[in-house]
Amino acid sequence: MESRLCNLCDAPGQIDNAPEVKKVRSNVRQFQREEFTVWRCRTCGSLHCLEDIDYATYYHNYPLQNQKPDFFTLKLFSSRLRQLIGGGLLTSHSILDYGCGNGGFVRFLRAQGYSLAEGYDPYSETFSDRAVLTQTYDFVISQDVLEHAPDTLAFLDELLSLVRAGGGMAAIGTPDAAKISLNDAIDAVGQLHQPHHRHILTRSQLEKLIEARGFNITKVLRRWYVDTWIPFLNSSFFFHYVAATGCAVDSMFEPIRYRTIFSSPQLLLYGLFGRLRNPHKDVLVFAQAK
Repeated sequence: MESRLCNLCDAPGQIDNAPEVKKVRSNVRQFQREEFTVWRCRTCGSLHCLEDIDYATYYHNYPLQNQKPDFFTLKLFSSRLRQLIGGGLLTSHSILDYGCGNGGFVRFLRAQGYSLAEGYDPYSETFSDRAVLTQTYDFVISQDVLEHAPDTLAFLDELLSLVRAGGGMAAIGTPDAAKISLNDAIDAVGQLHQPHHRHILTRSQLEKLIEARGFNITKVLRRWYVDTWIPFLNSSFFFHYVAATGCAVDSMFEPIRYRTIFSSPQLLLYGLFGRLRNPHKDVLVFAQAK
């Protein structure tokens, strides 16, 4: 069913009175000829994709499932782990990575001594067993998953129900709709990620929904784990590289196009100094169960 009404706020805006509506082309190579309607809720500022999709079709051969544990990926995993440790993660914790893709981060956690790490992803051949959802965990992680859910509230309900009562933690990372422009070509190949990003919340709306479910917000990070000090490992470089290589996110998981990088002063600049340009377009919210 088309998303003509905001499913995130008490006095929902609708597409007919939206302050912004834009046709956005898919940034996945297989679907690049397709455009999708993205609109912003007048009430809460969140973003929605209008058109319904067949999930089996759009997640078949999804590029992020091709992520390999190479040098760059492991450095990104290290950055992600440091953020989680800063939010209270311990090696003794039982952990669920909900929406774990091909499970690369789960394997990384186990290799780092987090032996109680589990993963779940309905589109992964290895991690699609829902048996892991029958228990609660000390730490439930969901990085760049919330915005993919067709029903955001139902997803939050399920995710937070997996957190151990009386002190368990949730760590939810997602783009911040308040910082995303529908007229920015880089946002189109980055955070908007059509049609896979169904509903993108603002930070304030996300915190409100989490607190309404009986959790206390303990920490909010305004920097994506991808933004590291390592040259060429930052979001500004990544998304400008995607734009320079045909606007398909698939290029991030393919052999590096060195000629494209070294022939572009702009890409070199972003590669070397992109970390200094924090766009604040992503948040990581830590919340503790009461």
